[in-house]
Amino acid sequence: MNPDIIEYEVKSRQVTTLQLPEFREDLLNIAREAPHGVILNLQNVETLDSAAFGAIIMLVRQLPSPGRVCLFGARRELRTLCEVLRLNNVVGLADTRDEAYSDIENYLARKMHLTARVD
Repeated sequence: MNPDIIEYEVKSRQVTTLQLPEFREDLLNIAREAPHGVILNLQNVETLDSAAFGAIIMLVRQLPSPGRVCLFGARRELRTLCEVLRLNNVVGLADTRDEAYSDIENYLARKMHLTARVD
């Protein structure tokens, strides 16, 4: 596994206004470690509200460049909601942990390649 990628398992079944302060703080703590990739394991999650999606966007913005967030294990309803909200334009969506790692590693390789070509 890549040491530049942190995996965070969301243990709460719901991430709504009630759970948001803890969820947001956890994501900020991850961002402080300055990884280039974060995998959010959503296998246990049934509900994410708009504030939780906002916290995920905040995490994307806090990562060093290039940085990538990938969600994996989301239930079909959550994955569809991510696609409707076009969150999949900002984060990766994967079915498995291995796919999430591959998504981030491929994204970082592309970004590093583009940066090297510009320099």
